[in-house]
Amino acid sequence: MGLPVLSDVGELTDPNMIMVQLYQYFLASLEAQSSYFKITSAKYIIGLKEPGFELENDFRLALENLFSKYFENVTVEASLIDKDDNNNFSMNINIIGYKDNKQYTLLRSASISENRIDDIMLNITKTTRTIS
Repeated sequence: MGLPVLSDVGELTDPNMIMVQLYQYFLASLEAQSSYFKITSAKYIIGLKEPGFELENDFRLALENLFSKYFENVTVEASLIDKDDNNNFSMNINIIGYKDNKQYTLLRSASISENRIDDIMLNITKTTRTIS
């Protein structure tokens, strides 16, 4: 199953590109923007929360739900690496998913402030590992 995109390509079929695009949807989308499936986005999660909320767990659950539509056995690790008194923070995110017995990994860092989310690419595993 390919991932629909708003470009002349129509849909993405490369699992590495699907991982990148799903993550970008998570950072940029608002929940009401998706008619294809519900996207609980970073903006939505942050907008609902008060200081001291469990950001890591909420990000992990939302990303697992989103990625499980395209990958099997999805695991997500989200770790807060920096937070200040103004609720600006940085988070490392590691996503692993399997498709056709191959492992795909996406490592990212997000820097989130009051009005802005910066996506910092740490690593995209271009090679895949076949699981026997």
